[in-house]
Amino acid sequence: MSDEQLANLLFVAGFALMLASMVLGPFGILRWALTTAVLACFLAIAAMAIAFQGWGDVRRPEDDSQKTKQFPPAKPPKP
Repeated sequence: MSDEQLANLLFVAGFALMLASMVLGPFGILRWALTTAVLACFLAIAAMAIAFQGWGDVRRPEDDSQKTKQFPPAKPPKP
């Protein structure tokens, strides 16, 4: 797993926890709301740390097995 994928995974997990905290808070479930908010902040900081470490790295060449499909050239109309 690359750093970019790990940072995206941490970001998505933190975002889901943030949404859970925002839903739980108004219902009065404060302990779980605060716990999920703290975990969301921790995951966001971890994702930023991983993302900023690879900021200036040279990107690797893309995998050649995932080339885009191209349409064949158009045939001229028959007279």
